[in-house]
Amino acid sequence: MLSAGLASARARGRNGGRPYKMTPVKLRLAMASMGQSETKVSTLCQELGITRQTLYRHISPVGQLRADGIKLLNRG
Repeated sequence: MLSAGLASARARGRNGGRPYKMTPVKLRLAMASMGQSETKVSTLCQELGITRQTLYRHISPVGQLRADGIKLLNRG
């Protein structure tokens, strides 16, 4: 019963699961900001609505993409 409902949802283009907090737009904004020395990471994270861990998972402290950031841009 449950699998039939999930299959029906997938057929309509719906996937389950929690949506990602980091989007390609947020990632590009964060990359630009992280390249500047006056950027405060805590303020940047608050403005983007993400945690420090999420930020550093996608971008290095100097503003370069990490593996998860590359995956996000390729997916989105």
